[in-house]
Amino acid sequence: MKSPFQKIKSFIFDSRHDKHIVHFPAERGRGFTYKGKEFTHHSDLHHSETALYNLMHVQKVFLSLFVFVYVLFLFINWHTTLVVTFSVITIIYFLDFIFNAHLIFRTFTKLPEINISNLELEGLSDSELPMYTIFCPLYKEWQVVPQFAKAMMALDYPKDKLQIVFLLEENDAETVEKIKNTPLPVHFEIIVVPHSNPKTKPKAMNYGLSFVRGDYLVIYDAEDVPDRDQLKKAILSFKKAPRNVVCVQAKLNFYNIHQNLLT
Repeated sequence: MKSPFQKIKSFIFDSRHDKHIVHFPAERGRGFTYKGKEFTHHSDLHHSETALYNLMHVQKVFLSLFVFVYVLFLFINWHTTLVVTFSVITIIYFLDFIFNAHLIFRTFTKLPEINISNLELEGLSDSELPMYTIFCPLYKEWQVVPQFAKAMMALDYPKDKLQIVFLLEENDAETVEKIKNTPLPVHFEIIVVPHSNPKTKPKAMNYGLSFVRGDYLVIYDAEDVPDRDQLKKAILSFKKAPRNVVCVQAKLNFYNIHQNLLT
């Protein structure tokens, strides 16, 4: 059910732009045609909630009105207008400094980490572990597939409870062909995302969601080398976290920490 704000937003948006939107028939999937161009987002989002437009009509009107009023004030009294402008900018920067200081304080006083002990890990039996789906969206980077496959095989998790999915783009024929000709274990799958705009990883993963068999889902980049017990730690983390937590972030570390000062 939409909130009152969403209904108002949809009304403002639709009244201006729906005449250009033609939704795909059901058999074609979830997307639409806009001014002769096809956009397939593979989700249940209304087109007003996608990234089709940078600005809504009401936002363009507001910005245009703001610029007009600002130029008018410059014309009437440029000195006072500039003084007020720089004063407002200074206040905004000061508030941003206060906000960042607050975040730094929270970082040192309230650690969001969930610690999992070895004893808790040992207490997990393979029979109670759920099915886990792993997404790896790839685009023109098939060279790292052997490294990724090796990292996935090293995971301490029952292989019959893993669904490892390569999400490939249809127009990336070389990557599709190379991976299809690469010998992979049976729990590795290849899903080719139909060619459509926009070309983004979120869209590819929206498409992949239709094929998920796991109770849990993790997204890895092809160059990632996760800890062997990361999936088990994630399951225990969800058990420890409040019920409204639906996503956890693994701590990121460089594997080449001694290469230079940046790493």
